[in-house]
Amino acid sequence: MISIILDGSEIADREQLHKIFRDALQLEDYYGCNLDALYDVLSTYSEQVEITVRNEEILYSNLPFYGERLMGMLRVAAEENEPYIIIKMGDEEPEEELW
Repeated sequence: MISIILDGSEIADREQLHKIFRDALQLEDYYGCNLDALYDVLSTYSEQVEITVRNEEILYSNLPFYGERLMGMLRVAAEENEPYIIIKMGDEEPEEELW
């Protein structure tokens, strides 16, 4: 499984965002670095990819409008390519069972 962490506090611009995906998914140089190209990749990907989004509000602040479009696209890609694309929200670790 490929794990990708999108931390809004560490993403300053679109180029940085797409570099995260390009590196994690080992995309070719011709990858378009836009949401349409990313959707095309994720909606047809045949390996499980877990995308964890942290500091979502900061992501929206750093990437106005684009951040919201990104999140919408991720949700659609996850629905269309289930079970390969998994979206997790927040930075909390799962709680351990006490008993």
